[in-house]
Amino acid sequence: NGNTLLIDYKTGKNLPSIFDWFGPRPKNIQLPLYSVALRSIQGLALVQINVGSLKFKEISLEELLFGLRTIGVAENNLRSNITWDELIEHWRSILTKLASDFAAGEASPTPLSPQVCKKCSFGPVCRVSCL
Repeated sequence: NGNTLLIDYKTGKNLPSIFDWFGPRPKNIQLPLYSVALRSIQGLALVQINVGSLKFKEISLEELLFGLRTIGVAENNLRSNITWDELIEHWRSILTKLASDFAAGEASPTPLSPQVCKKCSFGPVCRVSCL
């Protein structure tokens, strides 16, 4: 049908959630960033490939592949009835703000969970406890 689906193949143990892409500080933003840069994308998919296992997590403008979830999966994270173009603009706005903040020197530690701090190598110089 001429639509483009961008797929990120993962071989790790855990497949990230597409719900990580929503909210004021999205995680795992590679595919949303590509969709903002390449306006011709109509769907995003995470595909986990492991021996004996194949899993899909996806979001799209319309059903691009059998069983692909449409934009409706975002409705719990954003306002109802959001369109694909509105979702792309939402991501553009968030990613632009994050990039602008970073370029302006704003790099306050904002761990999303205590687990992040356990894996961080900046513990000795981190100011997260001061915030």
